[in-house]
Amino acid sequence: MNNPFLKVPITTAKDIWGDEFFDFPEFNAHASDVVLQSLRQMKDVFSIAITGNVGSGKSQVFSRIRHKLSETGEALCIYINADRIANLDSVSFYFQQFLIDSLCHKGKSETTYLQEVATDLVNQALKGIGSNRQFTPKELLEQFDTLARNKSLVEKLTKQIQQLKPYLSGSSNVIRAILWSLSASSKNILDESDFFSESNDSKHEINYLSPDAINWLKGISISEHAATEMNLPDLSIQEKDREAEALSRVIQLLQIISDYRSLVICFDELDANKADSNGFTTPDVIADFIKTIHNSLSLEHCKNSVLLLSLWLPLTWEYKVVSREGLIDRVCSLPSLAKTPVELKKMNEEYSLRLVASWLQGFQVHDSSNCYHPFNESSIKEFSRNKPTPRMLWQWCAENWDKGDKIDPILERYKSLKSDEYPGLIDDESQIADALIYCCNQIIGENVENVKITGVIKPPNAHKMQLKITGTEDSKPISIGVGICQSAKAATVGAMLTRLLDYRKYNLTRGCLVRSKLSTKELSRNTQAYNNIEKLTSPPLNGEFVDLKQEEIIDLYVLQLLGKKSDLDSAKVLQFIKEKAKENGLIKEILSKPSGDISGIGKVVVASSSQPDTSGELSIEDFKES
Repeated sequence: MNNPFLKVPITTAKDIWGDEFFDFPEFNAHASDVVLQSLRQMKDVFSIAITGNVGSGKSQVFSRIRHKLSETGEALCIYINADRIANLDSVSFYFQQFLIDSLCHKGKSETTYLQEVATDLVNQALKGIGSNRQFTPKELLEQFDTLARNKSLVEKLTKQIQQLKPYLSGSSNVIRAILWSLSASSKNILDESDFFSESNDSKHEINYLSPDAINWLKGISISEHAATEMNLPDLSIQEKDREAEALSRVIQLLQIISDYRSLVICFDELDANKADSNGFTTPDVIADFIKTIHNSLSLEHCKNSVLLLSLWLPLTWEYKVVSREGLIDRVCSLPSLAKTPVELKKMNEEYSLRLVASWLQGFQVHDSSNCYHPFNESSIKEFSRNKPTPRMLWQWCAENWDKGDKIDPILERYKSLKSDEYPGLIDDESQIADALIYCCNQIIGENVENVKITGVIKPPNAHKMQLKITGTEDSKPISIGVGICQSAKAATVGAMLTRLLDYRKYNLTRGCLVRSKLSTKELSRNTQAYNNIEKLTSPPLNGEFVDLKQEEIIDLYVLQLLGKKSDLDSAKVLQFIKEKAKENGLIKEILSKPSGDISGIGKVVVASSSQPDTSGELSIEDFKES
């Protein structure tokens, strides 16, 4: 029988957001109960801290909370994995992306939480003009594009919402973007008829704008055409100003959402080994950020609870929070806790026995004559006398299941990491470049696609392109400049291409633009950027355009994460990474001889039939289809 305990015992984002959830509700019930009860009793902005050792079940407790709240619809949950914040100097910008990614999960209505909030906005606006008509999210999805484009509905709704909520007078762009998240097909599977409508014997593209609205809310630049359609401003701001803009947008979003729903914002993985440019570590930065959010949200305007939940190691809590005067008042502010974190319990013999029996029953491998089979009660008790964490108990079960049934722990860790969700990674150019550089460094001296790699260079930031790969191909030296550009703005893509086209200045034999072919990344064919891509991929330059695919960059990122795991055999890990990197599709495509194929990266843009009409008041007539 296969060993069911070989799965790595770590609660990931996939476990938190997935439908399937294994729980032992009696263990650490005191922690989840505090959170759920406080949400029902408080209408305020407040914070709770939970402490527990590595593997004690902190993430599991939040997963339980998230699933319970999803069932009851009492609150929306936001999950922030601090280990996934690539740059702590941009914590607000990354929080903004985690916030929107969390809201893009589906609720009980089978539409996203963001679309539910958009529906709440529409319904309140209708109530404000005396209408009894109230929509469901699905009903709005079916009608929204026709109504919004033909009657400038979004502008009228935005104006009406701000009349009802004067404190949102500066949030018109955020309100618009939330409403445009309803611009999406209600079908689960799109076909050609979803994208084209017959008119005068010609086909005109219908762009569902929800992906662009979501990217705008995440602070990711979108095409000029999409921004014009939604009447949203350009996001081209200096990086030094981006953080302040992100924080402002985050506060606006939280105020709008908390008008309609309670929120639980969970900060996890606070022991991540990173620091910002001033030397402050992850727990320092996150604790300060929690304080900032706590102080910035207006209690007068938050109609529902906003709970800032943080999960800490006990020593980190003592040295990073308790020791800093004034911080604990914002990181653990629930009055009944008296500034004391909720401590997770240690395992004892009784809990260990019940937990193992519960696990085995969940796997449907238990024996009616012995609910601990293939273990026995005495051996579980003996191991539990040292008060192990649930993770330690799981690992003991894995090791003692069947001594002859061994599976490579490196492969299992790789599979576990790869099964996780990595929201926002496809647009994180810096993180993609770091993962690509790391994996290419592991295969220096190897032959991939007839190229023997001799070096990987990370040029200064002023060069714009993220890396150069040197090597030999057919006994001739080569130098491939690699630029990763996911911006929706043709001007930004063009700036990258000016470097990739200048072989002489940057000492290149080949330029390579890495960019997704997703529809949201398509460039207008009448832009200089598109023309430069054609120039790059044609003689005499013979460069390459490489399609950036989600699964391939996740694979590289997972290999980079795997290389950081100190509890595994480092030599074997590096060999594993080398073999996987050599087979990675993105690396192979960059190193292979250019094909010159740039199909699917450009589109013919059809001008909008009408510009937004900001005049006129909202009327029930606006919701009657033409």
